[in-house]
Amino acid sequence: MPGGRRDVLGVRIAPALLRFGAALPGRRYRAALSVRNLRAGSCRLCLLPPRRPQFKLIVENPEKPVAPGLQVKAVVEYYPESEEDLEDRLLLLIEEDVVDIPLFGYEAQKFIFCYYCGKFANTCHIRLHN
Repeated sequence: MPGGRRDVLGVRIAPALLRFGAALPGRRYRAALSVRNLRAGSCRLCLLPPRRPQFKLIVENPEKPVAPGLQVKAVVEYYPESEEDLEDRLLLLIEEDVVDIPLFGYEAQKFIFCYYCGKFANTCHIRLHN
């Protein structure tokens, strides 16, 4: 699952976004997410769930600040109910700051088309709409 990683406000989010491609209705998909404290001191980290019911966050948010070098691990599940593209986001609270972690769910045909477009053209800036 592409998405790389992102360093922001002294934490590393890996992957930087969660993309569920070629998703079929009625199936369940899972992706791991981690947030590591890169700061010299402890900091409070808290992941908040997405709004759409098709995405579900499974995490045990720590009650105490996270020590340097340690991480919070989570799993995001995706349950598409129909053939449609969905977007949502997780909110990551880092002390007083808020960072978005994008979530994308693509139906099977559109994801495959965009993947091959990107493979042959090196970039894919096409967004398909019904």
